[in-house]
Amino acid sequence: MHDSVAVMLTLDAESLLVQLADREDMGLPDIFVHGRDGSLTYGFADTRNTYTWEAAQVREMSERWQALDAPVPPRIADHVWAHHRFLDMLDAGDMELPDEVVHDLTAGVVRARWDEEKVVLVVEEVAGAAARE
Repeated sequence: MHDSVAVMLTLDAESLLVQLADREDMGLPDIFVHGRDGSLTYGFADTRNTYTWEAAQVREMSERWQALDAPVPPRIADHVWAHHRFLDMLDAGDMELPDEVVHDLTAGVVRARWDEEKVVLVVEEVAGAAARE
């Protein structure tokens, strides 16, 4: 079994960021990268710019999200649920967490990457990715 606390915190932080983007009527980043270390990064494909929140910042964002007691924003719900299903698969197979899990909102996939094994796994293709905006 793995310790998925950091993963849950990054999912909460992603939800908070998307809710804020929705409230400000802003577009979403193309990717969210959930680090095994509890960090969360987002990026835009057209600029290759990224921004990373370290684990302590992610924890604060998660606390803000949890205080709202809101559902996962619809624009990322399929990605979040795919991420949860992936964690269930890891638990069932007694596998280690990957180094990162990427929610690619443009391509509509959730993929995982393990550095040591040099493996990338497409976890799930998410329907309706093009309709996220």
